[in-house]
Amino acid sequence: MRNVAAASFPGKEPAMLVFILPSYHLRHAQLTASSVRQELPDSNMIVLEQGSFGSRMNRELASYQEPYFLTLQAGEQVLPGMDTFLRKELSGLTGESAGCIFSAISHTEGQHGRFQLPRGPLIWRTDAVMAAPSSGFAETALLPFESYILVEKQYQLTGTFMWTSTSNPPLVPAVSPSFPWQKRDEEWELLRPLLASPIQVEPRTGAAPEAPLVTVLLCTYNDADYIPWAVRSVMAQSLRDWELLIIDDGSTDHTARILESLYPDRRIRTFRLERNSGKAHALNTGLSLANGSWLLELDADDWLSPNCLEQLCSKASLHNQAGVIYADHVQWEERKNKQLIYQGVRTSIHPFSPARVIEAGIPIAPRMFNTAKLKSFSGWNTASPSGGRLYEDIEILARMSGSDDFHYVDRALYHRRIRIHSMTHRHADHYAEWLKWMDAQDNGAAPKS
Repeated sequence: MRNVAAASFPGKEPAMLVFILPSYHLRHAQLTASSVRQELPDSNMIVLEQGSFGSRMNRELASYQEPYFLTLQAGEQVLPGMDTFLRKELSGLTGESAGCIFSAISHTEGQHGRFQLPRGPLIWRTDAVMAAPSSGFAETALLPFESYILVEKQYQLTGTFMWTSTSNPPLVPAVSPSFPWQKRDEEWELLRPLLASPIQVEPRTGAAPEAPLVTVLLCTYNDADYIPWAVRSVMAQSLRDWELLIIDDGSTDHTARILESLYPDRRIRTFRLERNSGKAHALNTGLSLANGSWLLELDADDWLSPNCLEQLCSKASLHNQAGVIYADHVQWEERKNKQLIYQGVRTSIHPFSPARVIEAGIPIAPRMFNTAKLKSFSGWNTASPSGGRLYEDIEILARMSGSDDFHYVDRALYHRRIRIHSMTHRHADHYAEWLKWMDAQDNGAAPKS
């Protein structure tokens, strides 16, 4: 561990690293950079750009030898006296401290006094940030909401290190720009529980759980960059009696590399199918391997609320002969730049009506199946017009609803990402053909024209 007393202060060599986090407006970063050059002329300043700036920070920190570094938000202005302030703060930090939190808040323009976004730390101890097992800042695949990168790392370190706090540094807070499509207060309330939830890894030195309460089944095809966030949401579950099965349906991207880098947890198992056979086939492979009494589907580009399994399994404990337990979900729209825009809560149809679900063309999510009952239906149908590649989620629900009870939890427990280039969106014109096929099955579920 680096000696705290050896910390280099601004004005001494070597220079302290200062990161300026990006804003949607270039002038904000320029304003901050100008103030840093004026007040901390000997610092090593790096102005970050939008998109994967966590990766850039980690690259710089990998070779950085100084005990501390700073993070500034674009739009903040360093005032005279910052040099003296840093000397004083750093001299008071101990080896148990991860750094210093700037407890001031960042207001959003047009919402002053209503929404307050936590800023995150100002001063960071390099050793703490780069310590294993979660070395460095979260990269985009592990945290698709980059504006929370500082707060996320703060939460992560809080269980191991202490923080000092300051509310009056020589620093003018930034005023975050507000856009009509942003709902930052709702976004923060939805993401905070997941960011704050500790990740508890069960080492692979022990045997895998033989009969977990629930199997989380994630099937993926060329969705490598989405998998880490989905898996993180499983790792953060308040209910820990689960197993995660990941079925790689013959991906041709870097999915294999991503799967190798996941948490070394004994509850996670991965399997690769050599040939892409479609979602229904991959799901059935997972079903044959599932050990849980219940099975929850998780799409690779979606994620779970931290209490999802706990809430669904609580309902299941009251209805252990039910076929399906389901709830509401939060919908996010993914833009071309991968930015996620909050679209609100989508309430699932209840009582469950297969005809209404088919007519809407939108599956319920989350959906947790009674594993034994799902197996009695032989799992997902691979004989549909698309070979089980499309609408397999709606078909299995319609089929099971004819004989099994569905029970609803009145909470949003799942987060669904809507992508323009997803399989369902690219083949929306196939739905009419699928509807005709469903009607021909004579299961009474498809709406009559």
